[in-house]
Amino acid sequence: PSRRKLKLPGVPKSKGCDGCIKVKKGCDLLKPSCSRCTRIGLPCTGTNSKRYKFLHVHLQPHEHRIPVTESRFLPVAFIRDPLSLMPTNSTTRTASAFVARLEVHDVRYDISAYGGFLKYLPPRLGVNRSLDAAMDAFSAVFSNYNGEPYSLAVFRKYVNAISAVRDCVSRPNKDTIVETICAIYLLMLVQAWMGRQNDGLVSHEEGLAYLLDVTANNGCRNEFDTLVFAVIAIPVVYASMTNSRINLGPAFWSIMQRLAPPKQPIPGPLDEEMALADQAGTFPSLHFQNLGKLPSFLREPESHYGEILYIYGMVQRDIPRFEAKLAEMPILLSQLDTSNAKTRRDMQSAYAMALAMAVVLNQILEAFGHFSFKWSKDCNNFIKKIIDVAEEASRFRPIGAGFMVGSLSIAWAATAEPKLKRQLQNLKDEFFKSFKGENWENMATWWFYKYMEIRFRLGRPRPGDDYEKAMRESAKFVSCVQCAASHNYIENPIHT
Repeated sequence: PSRRKLKLPGVPKSKGCDGCIKVKKGCDLLKPSCSRCTRIGLPCTGTNSKRYKFLHVHLQPHEHRIPVTESRFLPVAFIRDPLSLMPTNSTTRTASAFVARLEVHDVRYDISAYGGFLKYLPPRLGVNRSLDAAMDAFSAVFSNYNGEPYSLAVFRKYVNAISAVRDCVSRPNKDTIVETICAIYLLMLVQAWMGRQNDGLVSHEEGLAYLLDVTANNGCRNEFDTLVFAVIAIPVVYASMTNSRINLGPAFWSIMQRLAPPKQPIPGPLDEEMALADQAGTFPSLHFQNLGKLPSFLREPESHYGEILYIYGMVQRDIPRFEAKLAEMPILLSQLDTSNAKTRRDMQSAYAMALAMAVVLNQILEAFGHFSFKWSKDCNNFIKKIIDVAEEASRFRPIGAGFMVGSLSIAWAATAEPKLKRQLQNLKDEFFKSFKGENWENMATWWFYKYMEIRFRLGRPRPGDDYEKAMRESAKFVSCVQCAASHNYIENPIHT
C-alpha cells in the first residue's frame, strides 16, 4: 500500500515566491523572476525563503509548587517570578544596599560600631534628600575593604552626597533635621574611610554641632532622636577639642546631663560615688557630663584644676573595674561574628577611652607642677595598658578596631620613653594603614603639640619645647570621627 506523507497545517512548507504562495499556485523557482510573475508582471520576491509562523502568547505570572520527591530532603517551596523581588527604584535600591551592610555580623566589618541607630535608617529613606544620598554613598564606600581604587560611580555618589548635605544644611527643615544630622554623620564617616577628611570637613563638623544645638533647643521628639543625639554627640565633643569655633549651648549640655545615669541630689565624696557606680554597673568617668568637660580642660586648664584632679581620680578607680569586666568575658580568637565578640569589642572600646582620658588628664596635671616619678610611672602604666588593648584589638581591624586610633595617638604623644615610643609607632602604622589619608598621623602630631602648648600655658615647658610651633600646630583642626564614632559602649537611655 502507498504511504501518505502527513503535513502539519499552519506553517507554509513551500519555497516558492510570495506571489505564488499567496494564491496557492506552483512556482518554478526561476530567478530573478518565476514564469508566473513574469507572465502577469508582478514583482517576484521571497523565492527559496524559509518561512515561520509566530504565535502570540501572553504569559501570566503564576506560582509553581515543587513536587515532593522521594529523597531524604523534602523541601516544599513556592517560586515567584524573581524579577518581582528586585528593587524597583532608587529608594529601594539604596535601602537594599544599606541593609546588606547591616547584615554583615563579622565584628571586623560590622558598621553597628558606628552607632545603634543605623539599623533604623532604611525606613526613613525618601523623606530627606541628603540622607538618601549619604546612605547611597556610605553603602558603596563601605563595600570596599581591600583598599582597591574607587570607581567613578562611587565618586559620583560621594559628590552627590556632599551636594545634597550642603543644600539641606543651608536650608534646614525642622521636620527632618535629625535625618540631616544622620546624613552629615554618614558623610563624615565616608570621608574618613576614603581618606578625604579635608573635603570641607570643618564646615561639616561645625554644621553638625549647629544642628545638634537646634535639636537640643527643640527637644528630642522620640527614642530615635535621643539615640541619634547620644551617639553623634561624642564626635562633636571630640571635634570641639580641636576646633574652638564649636561652642555647644546650654540646651545641648542639658540633654547630655540627662543621657547619663541619674546622680544623687547632693554629690557625695568620690568613694560614695564609686560605690553607687559599682551597684549600677556604670563607669562614671565616661558619663557624658564628664567627657563633655575635656574641651574646657584643654582650652583653659588653669580654670578647672579641682575638676581635673577629681575626674582623674575617678578614671583611676574605673580602670580596674573595666579590667575586671573584661576578665569575665571570653576571648574569642576565631568566632568574630558572634554577639560575644561585639560585646568584648564595645567593652575594649570604653576601656581604651578611659585609659586615653587618664593619659590626657595626667599630662595636664603634670603641667600644673605635679611632675614626679610617680606621675610619670602612672602615665607609662596607662600607656602600656593601651598597647595591650591595641594588640588584642588588632584582630578586629579595620572597623571593629577604629576606637584604637585616638587612644594610640594620645599615648604616642605623651611618652618620651624610647621603647614605648617604638611600640606605639609600630602599632600606629599597623592600625593607620587600615584607613586612607594623612589625617590619622596628624592626630598624633596634634596631641604632641597640644601637651606642649598646655605646658607653656601653665608656665612649665620642658627643655626643647618650641613655643611658636606648639601654638601653630595645636591651632590646627583635626578630625577624629572615625575613632570617636567607634565608642559604641557609651549609649545610655535618656533620663527625665
